[in-house]
Amino acid sequence: CIDVENMGETAVLRALEVGNCYGDDIRLEGNFATQSEISNVTVNGAGHYGVDLDNFQGVGVLRGLSGDSNATSIIRFNGNQSATLTVLGLKSEEEISGHDPLITIDMPTDGSQPAFYLVGGYTYGRTGLHDVIKIINGKTGAAPFVQVSNFYVDANFINAVNDTVNSR
Repeated sequence: CIDVENMGETAVLRALEVGNCYGDDIRLEGNFATQSEISNVTVNGAGHYGVDLDNFQGVGVLRGLSGDSNATSIIRFNGNQSATLTVLGLKSEEEISGHDPLITIDMPTDGSQPAFYLVGGYTYGRTGLHDVIKIINGKTGAAPFVQVSNFYVDANFINAVNDTVNSR
Protein backbone atom coordinates (compact mmCIF):
# COMPACT_ATOMS: atom_id res chain seq x y z
CA CYS A 1 0.00 0.00 0.00
CA ILE A 2 2.89 2.43 0.76
CA ASP A 3 6.14 2.32 -1.24
CA VAL A 4 9.09 4.51 -0.20
CA GLU A 5 12.33 4.60 -2.15
CA ASN A 6 15.66 6.14 -1.09
CA MET A 7 15.08 8.19 2.06
CA GLY A 8 17.58 11.05 2.35
CA GLU A 9 19.63 12.57 5.17
CA THR A 10 17.63 12.65 8.41
CA ALA A 11 14.37 11.89 6.57
CA VAL A 12 11.45 11.05 8.85
CA LEU A 13 8.07 9.39 8.29
CA ARG A 14 5.70 9.58 11.25
CA ALA A 15 2.37 8.25 12.44
CA LEU A 16 1.46 5.72 9.74
CA GLU A 17 -1.38 3.25 10.06
CA VAL A 18 -1.62 0.79 7.21
CA GLY A 19 -3.66 -2.36 6.96
CA ASN A 20 -5.30 -5.05 4.89
CA CYS A 21 -3.12 -4.58 1.82
CA TYR A 22 -2.90 -7.42 -0.70
CA GLY A 23 0.92 -7.33 -0.62
CA ASP A 24 3.22 -5.59 1.87
CA ASP A 25 1.69 -2.88 4.03
CA ILE A 26 4.84 -0.74 3.79
CA ARG A 27 7.68 -1.40 1.33
CA LEU A 28 10.94 0.50 1.75
CA GLU A 29 13.56 0.10 -0.94
CA GLY A 30 17.11 1.29 -1.56
CA ASN A 31 19.35 3.81 0.18
CA PHE A 32 18.57 5.21 3.59
CA ALA A 33 20.98 7.95 4.54
CA THR A 34 22.10 8.24 8.14
CA GLN A 35 19.89 8.44 10.13
CA SER A 36 16.54 7.99 8.45
CA GLU A 37 13.67 7.19 10.79
CA ILE A 38 10.16 5.87 10.56
CA SER A 39 8.21 6.27 13.78
CA ASN A 40 4.81 5.39 15.23
CA VAL A 41 3.86 2.76 12.67
CA THR A 42 1.02 0.23 12.78
CA VAL A 43 0.78 -2.52 10.18
CA ASN A 44 -2.15 -4.92 10.41
CA GLY A 45 -3.50 -7.62 8.15
CA ALA A 46 -0.95 -7.35 5.33
CA GLY A 47 -1.26 -9.94 2.59
CA HIS A 48 2.51 -10.40 2.82
CA TYR A 49 4.97 -8.49 5.09
CA GLY A 50 4.03 -5.69 7.46
CA VAL A 51 7.22 -3.71 6.75
CA ASP A 52 9.40 -4.90 3.86
CA LEU A 53 12.90 -3.37 3.68
CA ASP A 54 14.15 -4.55 0.29
CA ASN A 55 17.71 -3.97 -0.97
CA PHE A 56 18.15 -1.80 2.10
CA GLN A 57 21.37 0.21 2.27
CA GLY A 58 22.46 2.65 4.97
CA VAL A 59 21.26 3.24 8.50
CA GLY A 60 17.59 3.22 9.43
CA VAL A 61 15.47 3.30 12.56
CA LEU A 62 11.95 1.98 13.08
CA ARG A 63 10.65 3.56 16.28
CA GLY A 64 7.40 2.34 17.78
CA LEU A 65 6.31 -0.46 15.43
CA SER A 66 3.10 -2.34 16.09
CA GLY A 67 1.52 -5.07 14.01
CA ASP A 68 -0.89 -7.95 14.23
CA SER A 69 -2.20 -10.66 11.89
CA ASN A 70 0.02 -10.10 8.84
CA ALA A 71 0.24 -13.08 6.47
CA THR A 72 4.02 -13.38 7.01
CA SER A 73 6.63 -11.52 9.05
CA ILE A 74 5.96 -8.15 10.59
CA ILE A 75 9.47 -7.17 9.35
CA ARG A 76 11.45 -8.43 6.35
CA PHE A 77 14.97 -7.03 6.30
CA ASN A 78 17.04 -7.56 3.13
CA GLY A 79 20.14 -5.46 3.75
CA ASN A 80 23.41 -5.02 1.90
CA GLN A 81 26.91 -4.76 3.38
CA SER A 82 26.44 -1.34 4.97
CA ALA A 83 22.88 -1.91 6.14
CA THR A 84 22.02 -1.35 9.77
CA LEU A 85 18.43 -1.49 10.98
CA THR A 86 17.49 -0.58 14.55
CA VAL A 87 13.98 -1.28 15.84
CA LEU A 88 13.12 0.61 19.02
CA GLY A 89 9.92 -0.76 20.52
CA LEU A 90 8.11 -3.58 18.73
CA LYS A 91 4.71 -4.88 19.78
CA SER A 92 3.06 -7.82 18.08
CA GLU A 93 0.21 -10.05 19.09
CA GLU A 94 -0.26 -12.93 16.68
CA GLU A 95 -3.16 -15.03 17.80
CA ILE A 96 -4.88 -15.96 14.55
CA SER A 97 -2.55 -16.63 11.60
CA GLY A 98 0.71 -15.57 10.00
CA HIS A 99 3.75 -13.97 11.65
CA ASP A 100 5.86 -17.07 11.40
CA PRO A 101 8.62 -16.02 11.60
CA LEU A 102 8.01 -12.74 13.38
CA ILE A 103 11.08 -11.19 11.68
CA THR A 104 12.73 -12.39 8.45
CA ILE A 105 16.33 -11.44 7.71
CA ASP A 106 16.74 -12.15 4.00
CA MET A 107 20.51 -12.22 3.43
CA PRO A 108 22.16 -10.88 0.26
CA THR A 109 23.98 -13.48 -1.84
CA ASP A 110 27.24 -11.46 -1.98
CA GLY A 111 28.21 -12.58 1.55
CA SER A 112 27.78 -9.18 3.18
CA GLN A 113 26.64 -9.12 6.78
CA PRO A 114 24.02 -6.50 7.66
CA ALA A 115 23.23 -5.56 11.26
CA PHE A 116 19.84 -5.86 12.96
CA TYR A 117 19.12 -4.47 16.45
CA LEU A 118 15.86 -4.91 18.35
CA VAL A 119 15.43 -3.00 21.60
CA GLY A 120 12.33 -3.25 23.76
CA GLY A 121 8.88 -4.66 23.26
CA TYR A 122 7.05 -7.95 23.21
CA THR A 123 5.38 -10.59 21.09
CA TYR A 124 2.60 -13.01 21.89
CA GLY A 125 1.60 -15.81 19.58
CA ARG A 126 -0.60 -18.81 19.11
CA THR A 127 0.58 -22.35 19.76
CA GLY A 128 2.85 -23.79 17.06
CA LEU A 129 4.77 -20.70 16.00
CA HIS A 130 8.35 -21.49 15.03
CA ASP A 131 10.81 -18.59 14.82
CA VAL A 132 11.08 -15.12 16.30
CA ILE A 133 13.91 -14.30 13.84
CA LYS A 134 14.58 -16.42 10.75
CA ILE A 135 17.67 -15.91 8.57
CA ILE A 136 17.16 -17.04 4.98
CA ASN A 137 19.06 -17.10 1.65
CA GLY A 138 22.56 -15.60 1.58
CA LYS A 139 25.95 -17.25 1.38
CA THR A 140 27.07 -20.06 3.68
CA GLY A 141 29.49 -18.74 6.29
CA ALA A 142 27.94 -15.27 6.32
CA ALA A 143 25.47 -14.21 8.98
CA PRO A 144 23.95 -10.91 10.03
CA PHE A 145 24.89 -9.19 13.26
CA VAL A 146 21.79 -9.65 15.42
CA GLN A 147 21.29 -8.09 18.84
CA VAL A 148 18.07 -8.26 20.86
CA SER A 149 17.61 -6.51 24.19
CA ASN A 150 14.64 -6.27 26.58
CA PHE A 151 12.24 -8.06 24.25
CA TYR A 152 9.65 -10.44 25.73
CA VAL A 153 8.73 -13.58 23.76
CA ASP A 154 6.03 -15.93 25.01
CA ALA A 155 6.54 -19.69 25.16
CA ASN A 156 4.62 -20.47 21.95
CA PHE A 157 7.67 -19.71 19.81
CA ILE A 158 10.12 -22.61 19.33
CA ASN A 159 13.29 -20.75 18.23
CA ALA A 160 14.64 -17.32 19.12
CA VAL A 161 16.87 -17.30 16.01
CA ASN A 162 16.81 -19.85 13.18
CA ASP A 163 19.71 -19.46 10.73
CA THR A 164 18.67 -21.58 7.75
CA VAL A 165 21.71 -20.34 5.74
CA ASN A 166 24.22 -21.94 8.13
CA SER A 167 21.90 -24.68 9.47
CA ARG A 168 21.84 -23.55 13.09
